[in-house]
Amino acid sequence: MLSVVPRTLQFVDEDDNGVIDANEQCKVRFQIVNQGRGDGYGCVAQTTFTGSTQGVTIQDVQLPVIPAGDKYWVEIPISATAQTTTGEIALSIVVNEPNGFGTEKIQSTIGTHKLKTPYVNVVSYKVLGSTTGTLQRRKPFTLQVIVQNTDQGTAENVEVGVTFPANVSRIGGDMNNLTVASLQAGESRTLEYELIANQEAAEMMDIQIALCRPTAFVGILLQTQFVDPHLHAAVGIGMVAYTYHDGLHLAKRRVADDGNAVTGFLGVVAGI
Repeated sequence: MLSVVPRTLQFVDEDDNGVIDANEQCKVRFQIVNQGRGDGYGCVAQTTFTGSTQGVTIQDVQLPVIPAGDKYWVEIPISATAQTTTGEIALSIVVNEPNGFGTEKIQSTIGTHKLKTPYVNVVSYKVLGSTTGTLQRRKPFTLQVIVQNTDQGTAENVEVGVTFPANVSRIGGDMNNLTVASLQAGESRTLEYELIANQEAAEMMDIQIALCRPTAFVGILLQTQFVDPHLHAAVGIGMVAYTYHDGLHLAKRRVADDGNAVTGFLGVVAGI
């Protein structure tokens, strides 16, 4: 005669958040005791479940012989695929014994979560020049880019590609393309490119920054302008553009939803 030991029911998942996440392996475990006089042979833990069952698989478990008077921990595997949806499932578990002396039903409810997907974006970028606030031809300047994973999943193998126009070069070698191995949810990474423009650089300089991974693409277009003798740099941050003008003042300009300047000296950012 089998019985469930009171207060032994447990749910175990990989990240300890108490729900069945997509692509996660979990288990329900509980302890039973053989209170009969004979050993328990051929016992099977069987589970039925309803609710948000898409992508969720729960296996029946064949138990070993349970000697009379002994206790045994039953573990029921639960696996979830990428198709798992957000909701909850209601479980009904019973350990059946061939002669009809199995356990009473165990009832439990467990939440389910759909796949957590990452979203990698350029959240900030700016041009850094000399200590005087002006940038000049034939003088190094730095492009600083901050990329961040703003969603819940982990982004892996994020490719960062930068395209520079003619007559603008990166100082210190070719690192125009690099790969960020991993970005956890909320994690950011700062990338810096030291650049220099020669005398032949065009008046408008477009620097394109693209973030690519297997299922997403994000790009921005950064425009800077040369006006002798200084380089005027316009940098878009969200809905506000900051314009270095004549090396003296930092003017703040509003930017329309389509990325074009409403007022101001320069066109600023075109989102891709």
